[in-house]
Amino acid sequence: MSRFRKLRRDAVRAIDVRVETESQASPQAVFRVLRDGATWPRWSLFDAFDLERHGRDDPLGVGAIRVFSTRMSQASEEVIEMLPDRRLAYILLSRLSFQDYRAEVNLLPGPMRGSSACREGDFLLDGHEARTVPAERT
Repeated sequence: MSRFRKLRRDAVRAIDVRVETESQASPQAVFRVLRDGATWPRWSLFDAFDLERHGRDDPLGVGAIRVFSTRMSQASEEVIEMLPDRRLAYILLSRLSFQDYRAEVNLLPGPMRGSSACREGDFLLDGHEARTVPAERT
């Protein structure tokens, strides 16, 4: 008999993420690649992109559903806000282990040249955290 057993517990935690970075590219150039999901497999961890649904006024704009894939997973998101050369916001539609996932990328001219990008997101992390604890002796 094992000396350890796994405990499972439902966990719901609010997570806020903020990442800032600088680029030598202009905000306009950065926005072009953020907006066009077909470019993501060239510069991100995603292997593939598919545009599942066109946006309302612009195929890549608000209302577009973008699907990004790796060999192990797939993420489906909907563009909910787009300010050309300034902001791209989206919500995650595929559930995975997240609830209410919303993120936005804001672009500003850099302090000297280029651009500053700030990606902020928040979501609820749910799931069944497993941890190993000593089993009771019988």
